[in-house]
Amino acid sequence: MSARDISAGMLKPAGVYNLNAQAMDATIQLIKDVFTQGVNVKEIYIDTIGKADVYQKKLERVFPTTMVTVAEKADSLYPCVSAASVCAKVTRDAALE
Repeated sequence: MSARDISAGMLKPAGVYNLNAQAMDATIQLIKDVFTQGVNVKEIYIDTIGKADVYQKKLERVFPTTMVTVAEKADSLYPCVSAASVCAKVTRDAALE
């Protein structure tokens, strides 16, 4: 998500598309893209945005055949989330340079 996309969403005249909602939708789209590429996803781990139970229920509705875990501080609880966090930060930093 670019800064321009975030701003455009939050400044829509028909109502605010807040950052949490944008992040949830972007996450769902990324996961859908992985499935579309034929990856056999069995489990999804997410560091929460907002209320963990609400986010988890939404993801479980979208991906009913996949085990979904949404938790606060997931990056400190699950090594795969820690690794993904590091990768995301390195990618972001490289894009900013």
